[in-house]
Amino acid sequence: MQRLLTMSFLFLCRVSIVILFLVMCLMVSDVGLRAITGRPIPGVTELVEISMMLMVFLALPYTVHHSLHIVVDLLDSFFGKRILTIQMIVANTVGCITFALFARQFLLLGERVQRYGDITAQLHLPMYYLCYGIAGLSGIVCIAYIAAIFSTIFGVEPEAIPSETEIA
Repeated sequence: MQRLLTMSFLFLCRVSIVILFLVMCLMVSDVGLRAITGRPIPGVTELVEISMMLMVFLALPYTVHHSLHIVVDLLDSFFGKRILTIQMIVANTVGCITFALFARQFLLLGERVQRYGDITAQLHLPMYYLCYGIAGLSGIVCIAYIAAIFSTIFGVEPEAIPSETEIA
């Protein structure tokens, strides 16, 4: 199960990396065309905004699963292992509840946006796809937090990041 989670979250993170590369190519193209023609590529701003949202939510499960958050551990040396374990469980539970609420709220927002027929300003993309996408990715982040909670309780470390030769 641990390997399946690691590989799934790694896949999502790599999709995020591909999106970052595509955004970079889009931005370079936009700047180049502005320099040559004096006109931007229509819809670049919206595509970058949507891509940023996707990159963050696609990378979060991997970040949670491998505990790669920014952590301030100034007082950790004063507490025992048991207190630190409880702290990790509480922090992961709060994160799980937070992203569960995100998922719920974005599902409700997606339904409302779909009813109203809201679209983006420049590209006229239906906005409910974005809301449902954020809701689904927030649900995946919840799964990562639940796995982190169980890993902390049972003392199981996440599987090491596989090397390129292991994946191929």
